[in-house]
Amino acid sequence: MKLLIAYDGSEHATAAIRNLGRSGVPSLATALVVSVGEAPVSSVGTPSVDPSIARRTATILEQTRTDTALSLAGAEQLAQEAVALVSGAFAGWEVSTQVRLGKPAGSDH
Repeated sequence: MKLLIAYDGSEHATAAIRNLGRSGVPSLATALVVSVGEAPVSSVGTPSVDPSIARRTATILEQTRTDTALSLAGAEQLAQEAVALVSGAFAGWEVSTQVRLGKPAGSDH
């Protein structure tokens, strides 16, 4: 059996994993845990001849890169938490992770 587990670290997501044993899943399975990090929004305008705009643009791009890396790292941490929960409950399962950038459902920004 193959399962896809979306995990955001919420109480509900954690409870869903903890209750998987009640759902009749087999003792041997393959599970993919997916966690989505919030994609940063940058407001980089059109580059101009003005050097101050170029510097501000470079600063904004660097901040966007930093925010992206932090978001991915947070999503990876959540995915690993889910792997620990799944592996603790189902020792026979092969569990892998996939981390994406996007707009997680229910996010307000």
